[in-house]
Amino acid sequence: MSKKERQNERGARGDGADAIYTLGYERYQGPRRDKATRFWIIARNVTRQAWKSTWGVKLPLVLSSMVVLGASVAMWFLRHELFDMVRQAAAGSPMPIAIPGVEAALYVSVTVFAFLAFVLTTVVGCRAIADDLRMGSFQFYFSRPLRVSDYVLGKLAGVLLIVGIPMFAGPVILALVRLLFADGAADAWAHADVVPRAMAVGLVGTVSYTIVGLALGALVRRRAWAQAGFAIYYLVLANLIETAALRAGEPWLALASIDANLTSVGVALLDAPLPPDALLPPAWAAGAFTALLVGLGLWAIAWRVRSAETAALGGSS
Repeated sequence: MSKKERQNERGARGDGADAIYTLGYERYQGPRRDKATRFWIIARNVTRQAWKSTWGVKLPLVLSSMVVLGASVAMWFLRHELFDMVRQAAAGSPMPIAIPGVEAALYVSVTVFAFLAFVLTTVVGCRAIADDLRMGSFQFYFSRPLRVSDYVLGKLAGVLLIVGIPMFAGPVILALVRLLFADGAADAWAHADVVPRAMAVGLVGTVSYTIVGLALGALVRRRAWAQAGFAIYYLVLANLIETAALRAGEPWLALASIDANLTSVGVALLDAPLPPDALLPPAWAAGAFTALLVGLGLWAIAWRVRSAETAALGGSS
């Protein structure tokens, strides 16, 4: 046996100093993604991690399905001729009573979908970036050919998919159900615009909840703090703001409430009656303020991620 053969044999057994060299180098043969689609890897990771939460994610999604089913049943009953007769009788009575129409079930369901979107944002959105900041994951992310825009877009896409299931898909499905229950093709065509209007309402709610949750988590950098802060704002501060606007007679104060803005847009787009004991800002102002809020939130997210990339953050307690 030659000297070279003996060295190769010792290397195969791992008892030679040159063992590491005889292992060789294998070129990566796996799939390579285009730069434009790398964000999807992060988005899939967000949805995969979110699905592991039993009560925080799966339960709201199950409830969303139940809301769609219940609202569909309500739409079927509200379109019945008996309810048309009741509406006519109520309108001509000395004390008129407003009997809701078919679209009312769609509008009421939006308020329920909004609460489920709040739950999903609290569980998923507030932690999506905050956990990475706390654990110092940016050293892992940006040691690879990944841009800041890829990371931000991936987190946005992942949370939007989760929050959009109740907040966007729910109203759109009910809008299609509304057309399915129409009295013929002419009636369906006359109410076909309910689909884009439901899409607009769902988009406003989905984007506003997602951006606020992600931005809050990125700025606070602690999951628990961000979740507690968002819950306190939505459940307590927003209600106080709406009450103060009502008592002061100033609808512009209600712009500070995400729920009030969504309600204002929903009332305008879905031709729904104004909720009792509510003073809402104009729909155009609510939409403009939501756009401003989304812009500021995106700036805050990008600024925090870019700072983390250049600072090479490590883990913290």
